[in-house]
Amino acid sequence: MSATIARRAPLVGVAALAVALGIGGGTALALWDDDEVLTASIGTGMVGLAVEKLGTHEAQVADGPGSRPGVTLGPAEAERLLADGEVTVGIRVDARADGNKGLRYGLELPVLDGASLLGNSTVRVFRVAADTACTPETEPLPGTPVATWTPADADGDGTYVPGTDPGWDGTGLGSVPVAADYDAPWTAVERWCVVAELGDMPDEGSYTNTATVAVEVDGATYTGRDSWYTDVTTAADPAGEPAHTIRFSHTTFRPGE
Repeated sequence: MSATIARRAPLVGVAALAVALGIGGGTALALWDDDEVLTASIGTGMVGLAVEKLGTHEAQVADGPGSRPGVTLGPAEAERLLADGEVTVGIRVDARADGNKGLRYGLELPVLDGASLLGNSTVRVFRVAADTACTPETEPLPGTPVATWTPADADGDGTYVPGTDPGWDGTGLGSVPVAADYDAPWTAVERWCVVAELGDMPDEGSYTNTATVAVEVDGATYTGRDSWYTDVTTAADPAGEPAHTIRFSHTTFRPGE
């Protein structure tokens, strides 16, 4: 007969636990038992999840089973996007699930504002092998999912098409970093890459005008024509870019689930 153990209050990891987990920058995971009632025959499993925008050294840490930490893209990324035509953002995920628990997580991608710089870009989200691997030329890890945001200028030819329905193609972004197996590693580190390439903005393009003048003198008509051309650049302000947050939800599972 197995003994029943009442659930304890959530446990919070300290720096020493962070070192044991191998989390960069000394980030501590909040750890919790995600069973309401634990039985000695099953064993308990501590769970933790943290996500970090690479280069910030500031991890967002899940504080319980329903917590959804996130990475936000906003004015800083929009400024680089407008200046260079592209921007990349690396994301690090640290996960823990011990005992006989496994952990899986999924990415919840935001709907990008169609008036924003990121909303008018082709954006790809995919897994990579290392912190330094997030570049526009990087290929996704083989066998892993990719999601792509298609803006209104879908073909990238510089023609903005009002009414075109933008959105993400590709679903099921996520991973199972920790297996439900006592013999499997109980911590894992994974990386994701966001690549945005700016397309055509609604308020940019070109303008051409031609003026023709006809004058009749002594029964003869004289015609003059002149044309001018200018590029119209976008008035989009990176400082006004809204927050676009990629959230990470997670669940645990037991062997066979």
